Amino acid sequence: EDEEPTITFPGRSKAKPAVPRPLAAKQEPKQDAIHNRSLAMIERAERRHRRKAIAAVAVIALLVLVGAAVLLGLTRGCTVKAP
Repeated sequence: EDEEPTITFPGRSKAKPAVPRPLAAKQEPKQDAIHNRSLAMIERAERRHRRKAIAAVAVIALLVLVGAAVLLGLTRGCTVKAP
């Protein structure tokens, strides 16, 4: 006669699904989802790596150009004869 109070959450129903799904049917989509998620993570990592490599090449090229400009400026300044 003394019933224990049950905690109910709004928006949740206590109804169970009418037909239980077979275990194999549950596993396959879950594995596909994990596979797709891991492929997406790998692709993101590859894109990140590619961006870093391109940025590194761009920085090196910029440094080479700045170094060449400095050397050119120094050598041009040295070849000018003083009056």
